[in-house]
Amino acid sequence: MATSKYDSFFSRSMEYIAIAQAFFENHLPKRICLLAKLNTLVRIDRTGTSEKLEKRHRDIAYEAQMKELGQLLIQTEQQSQPDRMIPVRFLKYAADGLEPYMQERKVLPLIVQLLLYNGENTPYPYQNTLQAYYGNPELGSEELALRFHLIDLTQISDQELLRGGHSAPMTLLLKHARDGSFELGVDAYKDVFEACIAIVGDQYLFTMLNYALTLNNVKAGEEIFHFLEEVLTTKKDAIMNYGQQL
Repeated sequence: MATSKYDSFFSRSMEYIAIAQAFFENHLPKRICLLAKLNTLVRIDRTGTSEKLEKRHRDIAYEAQMKELGQLLIQTEQQSQPDRMIPVRFLKYAADGLEPYMQERKVLPLIVQLLLYNGENTPYPYQNTLQAYYGNPELGSEELALRFHLIDLTQISDQELLRGGHSAPMTLLLKHARDGSFELGVDAYKDVFEACIAIVGDQYLFTMLNYALTLNNVKAGEEIFHFLEEVLTTKKDAIMNYGQQL
């Protein structure tokens, strides 16, 4: 069995604008979401991912216009292991993201950073602000302040994730990667999954199936595969053919 590809699945999913827009609508800070024109989203990082999830992705960056306030730069990353160094890593990402604007003498964008967590260690155990690690947080924050917004899937119910629109299939499959045990009856998921596939296309169905088969927990992967068969009844033949080819 191949190494689990959580980050590649996340990266591939976020290549679909409909999924990215839904994800940001649900997880950006509300005040910023109201100011952002998410219909102008453009992915600006340079590493792509194939449908077979062959590339590991470092971080994902999107640019969008804001209502009379310039540009928004959204940097996001997926983590399946807690990492105390995340604030430092995001600091490096922020510097990399701002450098082109400085070189081109442009007005700097507002940077928002998101961490999507689906780890076994729950809840996420570390701080999401850099200043929390200073000996004197108050003075430290005056000189260098940074935070990321934590999206801890282990602490969000399936019912709430289902409200995420086209991003719901992605977050639900990441959440249940270790147990394959969904909290609600199959019927609760059908409309959301079918609507997502209708928008982004069958290629995303095959990405989800391939993701299930990369899970280190073989039993969980099989449960997710069968879950997709039951949820996407209109695609049952395509799913069966995919399984037979494997």
